[in-house]
Parts: sequence; structure tokens; C-alpha cells
Amino acid sequence: MRKHLPSLNQLRAFEATARNLSFSKAADELHVTHAAVSHQVKALEDFLQTRLFDRLTRSIKLTEEAQRYYLDAKKALDIIEVSTAVFFEKRATGELKISVAPSFATRWLLPRLEDFHERYPEIRVELQPSMEVTDFQNTDLDLAIRHGKGRWAGLKSEKLFDEYLVPVAAPALAASLEAADIPQQTLLSASPRKQEWPHWVEAVIGEPASELRLILYPTQALALDAAVAGGGVALADRHLIENDIAAGRLIALNDEPLANDQAFYVSYRKGPVVEAKIGLFCEWLRMRLD
Repeated sequence: MRKHLPSLNQLRAFEATARNLSFSKAADELHVTHAAVSHQVKALEDFLQTRLFDRLTRSIKLTEEAQRYYLDAKKALDIIEVSTAVFFEKRATGELKISVAPSFATRWLLPRLEDFHERYPEIRVELQPSMEVTDFQNTDLDLAIRHGKGRWAGLKSEKLFDEYLVPVAAPALAASLEAADIPQQTLLSASPRKQEWPHWVEAVIGEPASELRLILYPTQALALDAAVAGGGVALADRHLIENDIAAGRLIALNDEPLANDQAFYVSYRKGPVVEAKIGLFCEWLRMRLD
């Protein structure tokens, strides 16, 4: 009999509370109530006959003894999780919920998703197009594909590709344009990316960008749709427009793409183990982008 071994529920509640320094955040993570977490931590304190947290006015902090215990408890739980994951790593089944930037979804992912379905028929992919920063704590999402700098708290982010912007237009409009004519055209962009056109004009054309005629759309996907319809010139990375160019819907107006300071990333919860279905999807993404 292991008389000095606390219950697993007590350890999980303690580890989550210590890592977040919050009973409320630990409760959200474990999908239980604040009272349940407090009860498990109090039971562990009674078992150890030691105070683990100093309760301050609006926060908590680990005692010196608890800090050492937390590191050991976290290591032990990680070992158990990694060892248990071996039993599931071959069982890549079930639903994979992905929050994805609309431009990446419509322009790159959807045309290729059938290939993933054919390779892994036991995994059902559900896409949720969104521009919002993903809240993994309060949703059942597995993955997010986002445009940004890859620094999202609590998440592991893998870069899919750096972004190099190129101006594109429908064939009828592109036929009459030189690169130097672009600043005088109707320029299409997503609202969150409205600084990209001024940056491109100043960096590539070498002109001031104070009086550009911009039309802003909620998403880059809509801006590209407007470009296909002949409504103006849009900026995009070649990964997102390669199908449009191949089909003749869009034509690139410049052969020297401008490096952007942001990129596309795939993100998921940090942890010692990556679920098999998440690992397979990330591996598939990397393969298709090579």
C-alpha cells in the first residue's frame, strides 16, 4: 500500500492551480467548478499537513515548500501523460476542430482538404473560419491557423510559411497596368491589414502613400474575391493565390514579392504530448507546403 501517495485528482487540481496561480483558471482548464478545485487543493494540504498557497487579497502564491512540490508533481503528471499517450498514438480518430483564418481556409486549405480525408478517413475535420484570437480554455477547439507573429500565450505555434506580398488583379485590369500605375488604382485590403498597401507603395514604388484609394473589407478572403471580380488590385502571399493564378482568375503584377513582418502559423495547446490527430494534421500541412 502506498501510504504517502495523494489522489490523482488532488495532484491535478494542485498542478493546474500552481501553474495558473488561479483557482478560477484551473477550474476552467479542468472543466470543474471553482469550489471543486479549492476542495481538492484543501484536501491535499490536509493530506500533506502543509499549507501550499498563501492566499492574498486578489491573488495567490506558492509557498516555498509548495514550489518544489509543484515542479515534482508536474514532472510526474507529464510522465504519466506521455506514457499513457502511447496507447492512443495509433488511434487517430474522431473530430478535429480547427479555427482558421478565412483567407487561408478558402484560398489554400479547402482545395486540398480532400487529400487529408483520403489519407485519414477516420478523422473528421470541422472548420470554423474566424479572425479572432482563439480561446482554447473555453472551447473544444483542437487547432488554430492564424496570421500574425506567432506569440500567443499558452500555445505552441509552428510557422507554416513566411508571407511575401505580391499585387494581383483580374486579367482585364492587369492587361493595362504597369507596376508604377498601381498606386493610382483602387486598392483592396482587409481592415486589419490596411497598412500593408502604404508599406508596399513606399517600399516597392518609392512614392509617398498619403493619398491611396483604399477599399477595406472585413477579411482578406473578401478582398481577393473583389479582385477576382475586377474591383481593384489586392495584395496577397503567393501561397494563397496560386490556384487563382493557375486558373487565370488573377495575374501577379510584380515579380518581386515584398517580405511582410508576419506569417501564417498553426497553434495548439502546450503540453508534453500532442494528440495523434493533431500531430497528423500538422505533419500533413508541412508536407503540402513543401
